[in-house]
Amino acid sequence: MIRRATLAWQSRGLLVVGKLMKDTIGRVAGGTAVLLAAAGLAAGTATYPALAAGQGRASMAQPALASSPSWQVVKKVPGEDFSAVVATGRNGGWAFGSGMPGVNPRPTAWHYNGRTWSHVASGHGLGGGSGRSARDVWSFGGTDVAHWNGSAWSRTSVARLLPAALKSHLNDPAVTGVFEQSADSVYATGNGNDEDDGGPMVLLHWNGHRWSKVAGGLFGFGVEGVQPIAADGHGGLWIPMAGPEGGLDGRMLHYSGGHLTTAAIPGGPSRTSIATVARIPGTAEVLAGGFTHAAGNAGLDDAGVLLEYES
Repeated sequence: MIRRATLAWQSRGLLVVGKLMKDTIGRVAGGTAVLLAAAGLAAGTATYPALAAGQGRASMAQPALASSPSWQVVKKVPGEDFSAVVATGRNGGWAFGSGMPGVNPRPTAWHYNGRTWSHVASGHGLGGGSGRSARDVWSFGGTDVAHWNGSAWSRTSVARLLPAALKSHLNDPAVTGVFEQSADSVYATGNGNDEDDGGPMVLLHWNGHRWSKVAGGLFGFGVEGVQPIAADGHGGLWIPMAGPEGGLDGRMLHYSGGHLTTAAIPGGPSRTSIATVARIPGTAEVLAGGFTHAAGNAGLDDAGVLLEYES
């Protein structure tokens, strides 16, 4: 059941529009992950169907172009665990698997050509993606960013732009997410992944010719798995962060005018954790998903929460 509320994120209009109890989501998932496609749902449109992935034994689906929106599982891939998907048009998309320990430990990339899904060997090690067409998709893996030109993946190291690897204590600098704004404007997030507090976080930008660091700060760890990045509809970005270990000091970062700022979220970071964010195409309206919990205890009184931002 969805319950409406009127809790403002910012005074200009970020609202909690509904809640789903966490155990309800668990019953729906049933412990089996699915990769699904549907027309007109979430960030999808009739032209760009929405795709969704889960954890566990993965499944893949082709767009369900019915008269009314619906999700359909049409193929399963045993031994895979998908963490991210991207739709590149009515007849195309990518799925990125994070691998399964003891079965398939290395991340893999799968391509949908409008008829069938196939494993693409040159995409090994890639963990997420963003694209604007079937011949223009970006991904990342380790300290590399990767670009698909319609026939092959090419990789570029951005290690020099990431936080330095330290000998004094454990950290693991890596690219954590990517977002293609246009053909000559691509953003990527990176994190030093300090073992205790996470970070530092960096924001990188591709201007069509080269990568550069444009912002950064001490915001802890990124969201586990693939770092969500969403356009704000005005040339800027929304980036949720998990905060230090334990995830009880998360942030919703806003990038605009070359600067990162922290936006307030309903309940504050000690009571609300944000896990994903996406802009509704053609608007400046942004949706964010996560869960609320007892103050300082992410394992008590959990309830899924959907936030909305309109500017």
